[in-house]
Amino acid sequence: MIKLIKPSIEYLEQIIELKQDFFSNNEPRIQGSGSIDKYDDLNEWLKSICDIEQGKNEKLVPSTYYLILADKEVVGTISMRHYLTKDLEEFGGHIGYSIKPSARRKGYAKEALRLILELYKDKYDEILIMCEDDNIASNKTVISNGGVLINQIEKFGLKINRYKVC
Repeated sequence: MIKLIKPSIEYLEQIIELKQDFFSNNEPRIQGSGSIDKYDDLNEWLKSICDIEQGKNEKLVPSTYYLILADKEVVGTISMRHYLTKDLEEFGGHIGYSIKPSARRKGYAKEALRLILELYKDKYDEILIMCEDDNIASNKTVISNGGVLINQIEKFGLKINRYKVC
């Protein structure tokens, strides 16, 4: 069973394991995590994502962060931006998510995306989600949750597919 929960001190050990899983697999960036990969002190990270959610970080749009739990195990992160700037409409979107490498190919991303879309469906006319063209699993995840390809852009040397979910 998949659940989305707000990050808390209760899950710090599992969050450390999540980070280590990414780093051990040469994946230094954890999408949808509020830049957890840049924090050695997870209490600072918890404060940071709380500040972002409350709009106290003037550099970032307010966003809500969740841990993805599969049978009480933290398997990933997912976030929802409360609104998009012009730049984020072009490149970024509303939702970011990551599943730790050891937990992939089990349907966790698909279900987590379904759950977050369900949580926010009444708050947005459409939700933008973007992923790299060569990330086949993520593209399938978005499409399986009703994502319709708007277009493809090139940014930072990457081909990015831009989807909307209504």
